[in-house]
Amino acid sequence: MGKPDLSLKFVQQVLPKNQDQNFIYGMLAFPLLELGRMDEAERAARRGLAINKNDFWSQHNLCHVFQQECRFREATEFMESCSPSWEACTSFLLTHNWWHVAVCYLEAESPLCKVLEIYDHNIMKELEKSDCETAEVYLNGLGLLLRLFIRGHIDSAKERLTTLLDALKNESIWHVEWLLDLLILWALSSMGELKSAHNMLESLKSRVRLMDRNRQQAMQKAIKLAEAAYEYGKGDHMKVYDTLGPDFDALGYKMIGASDEQVDVFNEVWYTVLINAGETSKAIEILGKQIRKREGAPFLW
Repeated sequence: MGKPDLSLKFVQQVLPKNQDQNFIYGMLAFPLLELGRMDEAERAARRGLAINKNDFWSQHNLCHVFQQECRFREATEFMESCSPSWEACTSFLLTHNWWHVAVCYLEAESPLCKVLEIYDHNIMKELEKSDCETAEVYLNGLGLLLRLFIRGHIDSAKERLTTLLDALKNESIWHVEWLLDLLILWALSSMGELKSAHNMLESLKSRVRLMDRNRQQAMQKAIKLAEAAYEYGKGDHMKVYDTLGPDFDALGYKMIGASDEQVDVFNEVWYTVLINAGETSKAIEILGKQIRKREGAPFLW
């Protein structure tokens, strides 16, 4: 994750001897879409599905293409038609696929109830399974709640965050994934659990200090993003702006191990921070550029 050019190189090395295997095309599609080669990614995903319509990774990657191209209705209809096959998925992929569906409904400005139904009944219900991978469920659940929060559905987001606080303060799920840590930092600080949030932030910094010099340098941006998530949860938009600087772009923070769609939530945070910090001209400039890339995304309007 975060090095799609390298991933693509590895897949291309083994592709010639695996051309009749569905899995190879899902593996091929993902780095292609992360590199912005959407037409090639779509062809690869569809080829995998032609071999096996229940290839979960090809399903997932075709949804990525639809989502990036603002083909939201196509994405939700396709993914919901595939969803009966997901019972065989891991907790991560099952809840992540439903996260994609929910985000597509959200981006298409569908009724809020559709998004909340997916959160309540398709993502968080996974916690009831005895073999559930808890951290992966929280990763996708919190990622959706942050998007709801940004879009002004604060009461709905906080109502659900309230039920998660004890679990999020449990250090056993800390440091499983960087993206999850950032989402937990936001969740705890936004709900006033500042002591736990501060402890987590300091723990992240301590872990980075134990890395070798090159790795430390690479992860300094991740620490800045963690500090920003903490301050955003507290509502200090000026501090977020000062922390990230005027030229922030979340796509430059892929070292946290997130896809373009996952990390893009921090760009959405950034747009609201710019406006609330009084940097209106900068916000208009950045949003104009984003609209030209994704004209069909109403949130950017």
